[in-house]
Amino acid sequence: MTLIKIINGIYGYHINEAVVEPKTASSPAFYVDDKEAERLVELKVARIIEPNPEVAPVQPDDVTEDDETESGTDVFEESDKADYNESMKLDDLKKIAIDAGASKNKVKKMRTKKEVIAAIETAQEKAAGKQEALPQVDAADFV
Repeated sequence: MTLIKIINGIYGYHINEAVVEPKTASSPAFYVDDKEAERLVELKVARIIEPNPEVAPVQPDDVTEDDETESGTDVFEESDKADYNESMKLDDLKKIAIDAGASKNKVKKMRTKKEVIAAIETAQEKAAGKQEALPQVDAADFV
């Protein structure tokens, strides 16, 4: 199994035979088999986060209430947020901002760490808002 993150488009992740969950760039990372991960990377739809972990992967069905954070979001979303601080180099912060979804052209023009950190926080807030806006679907919706 390989941990991947969708970077482009929408991927239909089969939770089981009856339920397909749409995964987008704002979705948390998830596990797929190695061949499917390679296929999605070749199509430039996903990037590999962690190849072949030695620890058994945790699937969404395995998450218990104890795994949720105080904010009510599940543990998968926490891995999507980049660690950054003001002591980092400006170029490193810019890369994090672009990865978080900030406009590449706007980030390149920024000259201070405070500007870039604000762009990171704004991009993360927008991504969190998009994630909340996804519709909840189940097998009955596909009839």
